[in-house]
Amino acid sequence: LKSGTDYTAEYFSNINVGMGIVVISGTGNCNGSVTGTFTISPKSLAGAEVTAAAQKYTGKELKPEPVVKLDDVILKAGTDYTVSYSNNIETGTATVTVAGTGNYQSTASGTFTITKDAPPAGTPGSPESPGTSEPAETPATPGNTESPETPGTSAPAETSAVVYAPDAITPEKPAALAKEEGKIFSVTDDTKDLKGSTYALLMAKGVSKTSKSIQITWKKVPGAAKYIIYGNRCGKGKKYLKLATLKKTKTSWTRKKLKKGTYYKVMVVAVKGEKVLATSKTIHVATLGGKKGNPAGVSLTLKKKNVKALTLKKGKSKTITATVKNGNLPVNTHRKVAWESSDLGVAKVSSKGKITAVGPGTCTIYAYAQNGVYASIQVTVK
Repeated sequence: LKSGTDYTAEYFSNINVGMGIVVISGTGNCNGSVTGTFTISPKSLAGAEVTAAAQKYTGKELKPEPVVKLDDVILKAGTDYTVSYSNNIETGTATVTVAGTGNYQSTASGTFTITKDAPPAGTPGSPESPGTSEPAETPATPGNTESPETPGTSAPAETSAVVYAPDAITPEKPAALAKEEGKIFSVTDDTKDLKGSTYALLMAKGVSKTSKSIQITWKKVPGAAKYIIYGNRCGKGKKYLKLATLKKTKTSWTRKKLKKGTYYKVMVVAVKGEKVLATSKTIHVATLGGKKGNPAGVSLTLKKKNVKALTLKKGKSKTITATVKNGNLPVNTHRKVAWESSDLGVAKVSSKGKITAVGPGTCTIYAYAQNGVYASIQVTVK
């Protein structure tokens, strides 16, 4: 068949690593629609530019925050990469190495100098140079593997911590695993998410694989040592069971031996030791072979026009409309489209899509369907 003549194609969840979705809709002599998936693999950090400010010798490990640039894009620590250092105590040349995570893979390295005296004027990070780095006194960015209070650490003076919901479980605000498991095992209402769960940290998503299996994907959480999967069939009174414990390198899991045309619910929990670093929203996924299916994607509009970015002044608001697009089958709605801000210090969003600017910066607003497919909008507050 010929694109544009026999069919049109719409893509969803086609930016981040994981499973992308394409919906083919017939046109001309063809009608109906069909949904397919494709895999998005991580991008290599090979060729990335890694720089770090020169440092003064202290006799202790020095860990300046690097700037990582790939194809003219500045990457984000914790989200796009983790950091390690070598030869970073004695005077001379130290090495900083970044390892890809999330949407990136492989490693890249850079160097910085350690001198007995303060770095000379004009050296990046020196007192007379723009972009001076001072011993970090700002809160840590979530996902940053280095504490801002580590001796010798330097951080951009304007950096501020991401603000999550007060009850959110995050790597900076973990919860006891035993306590969270108790909560999970007591949940029986499919329409509500577990208190403390977030979407943006794990971005869990589910797709039907066959009439007897579903696949769950998620992104890595910095610091997680393992991921625990909980789930059961959807339905009131169906309590969660522990289904699998996976290594920290895993970002997908397939549940098999299921019933065809049946909805299942799943939660993904990132764990380190006896602490929970993040809990996903509840994902509802139907197996193939029935009369009901799964959402194929979400679209965002402002005054009936597609929108991917929004600039607001502090205190101002705009309401965005989220529309769920189904595949070739109707969907049993277990939960309506939900919203989440990646940083409440920049902008907040209501359950109806009203975005309100809170403070200067940039954040991402997510609108996600019950199986985890989503659309996002970048919000800049001036």
